[in-house]
Amino acid sequence: METKIVLMGNTWRERTCGARVGSAHSSRAGFTILEVLISSTIMAFALVSTIAVISHSSVYLADLRMRSRGAQILQQRVEELRAMTWDSVTNAPATFTNNADTNKVFAGFVNISTYQTFGGTTTVVRATVSVTWTNRHGLVLTNRLTTLIGNQGLNKTSL
Repeated sequence: METKIVLMGNTWRERTCGARVGSAHSSRAGFTILEVLISSTIMAFALVSTIAVISHSSVYLADLRMRSRGAQILQQRVEELRAMTWDSVTNAPATFTNNADTNKVFAGFVNISTYQTFGGTTTVVRATVSVTWTNRHGLVLTNRLTTLIGNQGLNKTSL
């Protein structure tokens, strides 16, 4: 402890500076090891929780991208069927692949069935297109779309 002489008002006074070991002032001068450990533990839990949320979000986002890509492939195949001639529709292959699917993640299936006949001739068919893929969790997912295609409908070749 050291003593200094300081000017207080109009008089010089003697003051003691510094703190004694064990005084109330010295125990609040910094953080104790216990406080540092507790705050470090809290920060570690917060960091681990944040990393876990980011990890789960990235897996979820990847699954959403695959589902979206499957829906795009499905819609594209249905539009291709609608644009085909009647003979091509009724003789469409039962399976298909998408040229953009270079990793062969998606498998496509087409089921053409009679929906309506007129005078013994099929005039409308039901086309059910499905796309199947396996997500990152190993679950097999399928998306289906059904449409009706009529003879002399969108694919009309004569007036």
